[in-house]
Amino acid sequence: RVISEEYLREMFTPDRKIQLHMKGKDFNRFYGLQAWTAEISGVKINYFSGIQGQFMITIPEWDAVVVRFGDDTKVNKRPTTLPLLRNIIAVTREVLQQR
Repeated sequence: RVISEEYLREMFTPDRKIQLHMKGKDFNRFYGLQAWTAEISGVKINYFSGIQGQFMITIPEWDAVVVRFGDDTKVNKRPTTLPLLRNIIAVTREVLQQR
């Protein structure tokens, strides 16, 4: 193990300081320590998002890690990365079901 379970838990827990900085608004429900958490197509994921569509996604219930090295110059111009994440989850689900 490279990273302790305790640190991983902290990494994927939304940072309350960001909520306080936003004057108590319900702003940060997904962003932890340089990491995101989401539910995509009914699947809970944790992920890191890099420039031009690069992702590292962990899917605990599938015991899976997906890494995408992208060169998608349009990804940073989109208002959200959700469509790309949905596609990654759909493809991963399909591949795992074939095993």
